[in-house]
Amino acid sequence: MKSIFVIIKKILITYVYIVVYGGISLFLLTIVLLPLYLYFYEIDSWTVHPDEIEIRDWVYSVNGSIDSRYMPERHIGRVYLKNCNITNDDLIRLVPLSDLRELDLSNTDITDDAIPTIVRMESLRRLTIKDTIMTREGVKRMYNEREMSIEVTFREE
Repeated sequence: MKSIFVIIKKILITYVYIVVYGGISLFLLTIVLLPLYLYFYEIDSWTVHPDEIEIRDWVYSVNGSIDSRYMPERHIGRVYLKNCNITNDDLIRLVPLSDLRELDLSNTDITDDAIPTIVRMESLRRLTIKDTIMTREGVKRMYNEREMSIEVTFREE
């Protein structure tokens, strides 16, 4: 996340460069283009909820990944925790994500005890739970509590 001072410094340097080397017409063009640049590339770090920053840091700390490319204001839309060393209790961190649409928990030690937490993720539409410790009964119970697309394969017993 860029601080406001870094952004102001970029603006000032750009203005000075344009006025000195490019003349007034480019200066006026920058007044139009710079707000667009800030809106699409910089300002999203100001609109992210503080919880999302914490969650993003946690996901990266467990070697997971995040995709927010197609989400409004670049909120976290997809979380991939495949092959990560996470527990049922860790999933509570993801509940505040209001735009979470897709979650991949493949090859983790998630069990049926995680179902109440997953069900609380109201915006979740797709769940991938390949090679977890969840049981068939648990997956059925989860699907009955909240309808969503669930991609699942069970571990060999």
